[in-house]
Amino acid sequence: MIRSVVSHHSSPLRCSALALLGALTLAVTLTAQQPAREYSLTDATGEVLPKFKAAADAKNYDAALAILDAQLAKVPADSYDAATLYQIKVQTLFQKGDFSKAIEPMERALALSEAKTPSYFEERVTRDLLHYLTQLYVQEAVQSKNPTVAVKLFEKADGTMQKWLKFTPQSTADAQLLYAQLLYTWAVQNPEKPDLKLIQRALDETERGLHLAIRPKDTFYVLKLAALQQLGRMSETADMFELLIKQKPESSTYYQQLAGTYLSSGQDLRAALTIERAQAQGHMNTPQYHFNLVGIYFNMGQYEKAADLLESGLKSGKIENELKNWELYALCYQQLERPLMSIEVLKQASKAFPTTGWRNPLTP
Repeated sequence: MIRSVVSHHSSPLRCSALALLGALTLAVTLTAQQPAREYSLTDATGEVLPKFKAAADAKNYDAALAILDAQLAKVPADSYDAATLYQIKVQTLFQKGDFSKAIEPMERALALSEAKTPSYFEERVTRDLLHYLTQLYVQEAVQSKNPTVAVKLFEKADGTMQKWLKFTPQSTADAQLLYAQLLYTWAVQNPEKPDLKLIQRALDETERGLHLAIRPKDTFYVLKLAALQQLGRMSETADMFELLIKQKPESSTYYQQLAGTYLSSGQDLRAALTIERAQAQGHMNTPQYHFNLVGIYFNMGQYEKAADLLESGLKSGKIENELKNWELYALCYQQLERPLMSIEVLKQASKAFPTTGWRNPLTP
């Protein structure tokens, strides 16, 4: 079973300082004019911003934040000045690397903007804030050791992402990946009792992302596989592994997982053929896998095939030269009602293990 997708691959759930700093821009310049919305900063706030800028440019972020907080205490709580100052505070905290502390001022900035008609911020700025706030919620949820707190953060992330989608008529593959990871990670917070409704939603968002990408990231496929497995849709899971093997025949892991999927769904012959395909590509060539292949054919009643594999494997060393394996070899011929061949195998085994007490494998 594929577990949490967050731990195995690079994920947009983790906030990159460079990405955050590069993408988030201020709603206003220091001249602070937005004629289209007819909002502007007061002269008092405008006079403070150059002092803030000087401190921020010198990377004295604590001093810069202190200047913003002092001015926030002086302006009306629902004012354009307050919304803008909170937004600038968010950017400053990103620069400082205090991402978790940026959540509260980001929430306040968005709430103040959305409370006005027209909103204080342009849609582009609102989209940026919502997108990064979603990432921060998820990051905090994943790191939280309190399940109740984590659930509340995931709920906030879900709601914020839905708002982002309303502001974004054309979603992106990366955004869908973020949403799918959010939902799947939330769904498996209790691995013993995953939330199947959330997993189905994660699968739906993954499908949307796959259709938006020309060359989808591997993470999409990992998420889809994980969701399909959790939902018990093993036939589709196998189809996905088959697709991945076509794309990356050099991957041993995909062959192993495909064989396991076929076995768990009772398709033993397909599992055996998958192992043989893998071995032809140089994968699954350990003695254990060679013996597992024998076991699959034996359990299917394909005793002739199992005997042939044991014979070649014992000679080549691909199957371990152990007494129990010789016993199984003899048993194959017993099942085929070829006692003379079974006796011949037993004779070979007695030569290979002259000091070991022999027991007829069919004797209770």
